[in-house]
Amino acid sequence: MGVKYGFASIPETLFYARSLLPPGAIWSAFGIGRAEFPMLAQAWLLGGNVRVGLEDNIYLSKGVLAKSNADLVAKARAHSRRSRRVRRDGERSPRDVGPSLRLMPKALNIGAKAPSADKIDVALVEFGSVGRNEGDVTIEVHAAGINPSDAKAMLGIMPSAVFPRTPGRDFAGVVVEGPNELKGLEVWGSGGDIGISRNGSHADRLVLPAAAIRRKPGSSRCSRPAPSACRS
Repeated sequence: MGVKYGFASIPETLFYARSLLPPGAIWSAFGIGRAEFPMLAQAWLLGGNVRVGLEDNIYLSKGVLAKSNADLVAKARAHSRRSRRVRRDGERSPRDVGPSLRLMPKALNIGAKAPSADKIDVALVEFGSVGRNEGDVTIEVHAAGINPSDAKAMLGIMPSAVFPRTPGRDFAGVVVEGPNELKGLEVWGSGGDIGISRNGSHADRLVLPAAAIRRKPGSSRCSRPAPSACRS
């Protein structure tokens, strides 16, 4: 991915490519040049295998040359450990576990402000139990956008950003917990404190005040992921 006449090195492309595979398929994906490690992390989080090598990329980070394939493998291993999807001898992969484990809600987590874009450290964690306040709703996220303010908040440029937290400003989904009259409602939203001073939409679940959501227009369609929450 990331090579002329090949797949673009963006999450949307990888989600699409994975959707073409038969259930239970064993697959891998890799990026060329500066796309190597972003695509490595994306493939790993989506349940695929990964590969690195000097034939694909010669840099560990901007301006820092890898001395050998071992350097690239070490960085790949560090990425996989931070994603918390580590496979050890005898440990089951997500393809092997039962539905109850496979469907456990997850969320991306930013532990601390990053000094630069290539130092952003994102972990995949269990969503956990988030207590709803009166007037809150829980949304099953069906689409989440990547907003420029997400990157700014990860780098600490936005002064109101708190850590740790789940990023993500834009979302669309379905209300699964809350007042009976809102359950099952298709909704979307963006902005405010979402993903900045409270947990955001880069997760399977999102807890927000009911006042922060809006009914999704009937003419809109949602895809996962999406550059904006929904498209008309």
